[in-house]
Amino acid sequence: MNKLALCVAAAALASCGQGQPAGPDRQVAQPEPHPTTRAAPGTYSVTEIDGTKVTTVLAADHTYSNTIHGRRSEAGAWSIVGGKACFTPSEGVGAQARCYTDGTPAKDGSFIATPDKGEPITVKKIA
Repeated sequence: MNKLALCVAAAALASCGQGQPAGPDRQVAQPEPHPTTRAAPGTYSVTEIDGTKVTTVLAADHTYSNTIHGRRSEAGAWSIVGGKACFTPSEGVGAQARCYTDGTPAKDGSFIATPDKGEPITVKKIA
């Protein structure tokens, strides 16, 4: 809720200065683009670069699970950090968060998600 209030306040402040020309003493700062994510509760079909098909379920309670051929391969917590979808496995020694930047969706709704480290994946929401 605090993030929503902060975003609303930032939007309101940003609109206050519109319509005023930049004078010689005034510099106009350009906002930096921020990555956005399509992560939301639902079921997704994920295709890894080697062709492996994974089904990922993002739950409303911010937990997730991955299955390959009907067997759970990973589970943990998901979050949105800096406009990226981040996944932190709850299993395995040294499990570390992986964050993805989503690309532009194709006509079929699929998109490429590029991790901070590693190979990109193709993602499509199926339910």
